[in-house]
Amino acid sequence: MFGERSPALAFVGHDDQLPSPMIIPRRFATIAEARGCLDFLANAVFSFRGKLLQLVSTKLDNQNTIYDSDLVSHLCMYHACARTTELNPFLKMTEEMTELKSDLEAWLGAFKLLSRGALHSYSLPVILLEVQHFYVYFLISTCRDTHEKLCDHFDEHFRRVVQLAGRFISNIQSTDPSSSLPCLTFTLESGIIPSLYLVALKCRTHSIRQEAIALLYKSRCQEGMWESSLIAKFVAEISRLEYERACALEESSEYAFRVIPEAARFTDILLALTETPGVARLVCARYLHDAMGDIEISDFIFKL
Repeated sequence: MFGERSPALAFVGHDDQLPSPMIIPRRFATIAEARGCLDFLANAVFSFRGKLLQLVSTKLDNQNTIYDSDLVSHLCMYHACARTTELNPFLKMTEEMTELKSDLEAWLGAFKLLSRGALHSYSLPVILLEVQHFYVYFLISTCRDTHEKLCDHFDEHFRRVVQLAGRFISNIQSTDPSSSLPCLTFTLESGIIPSLYLVALKCRTHSIRQEAIALLYKSRCQEGMWESSLIAKFVAEISRLEYERACALEESSEYAFRVIPEAARFTDILLALTETPGVARLVCARYLHDAMGDIEISDFIFKL
């Protein structure tokens, strides 16, 4: 998906030992230790998702299944099919997914014991790490879900991420006046933007979702491939599309404070620019649970 991190790679000789599984301590001794452990787990999550997509693409290609001649539509279908592709023949992948989720939960427990100290409480590195943890934890926790209603169980997490991200942006802008100027700032690594993107994409509580979008606009930062204002425009359009679909389903124009129904939600979305300046594209997938679980692909063009 847009701006997704690739696993960190390293050269390993023929006789070298591969890295051993990460052992999560009961409590981290330093912020650096917590960061190193989270980076290891994040790379493992991205690697797992890559293997899952490779499994799907091989399966669909072998079946000569053609959904659309367009590459973006193909990729969107691959992401959607990854949620239901059969993993019973690949028991190790199922075990890996379970272990990754368990390890990320253990990481958060060890991190909270560290961050409760007066020295680290709500410091910028602590805020950043907790927000980054949410991103990979949400990815591994929901990668096999086909019902978007399950995302509603994360509302407290969504609210927490928005609160922390807001504090992070305010602290950055208060200590660095240049960060609040109209010009864009740049960092090489991902920070808070991926998590705000997930909240704006997957949270259907209107107030939380809109606050996440507002923070993306406010941050004025590019983190690697993640450019905050561009991402904000994409997720704002997704929010609008789901809102309009909900209104159409209910035959109502007043839907702001009600729960968006499953039939109006998308499970997987690919964001793409077009050859036309100022025009972007959303390719969206959702499971038709009332139609034998088929996958519907929708294509939308909008102005940035």
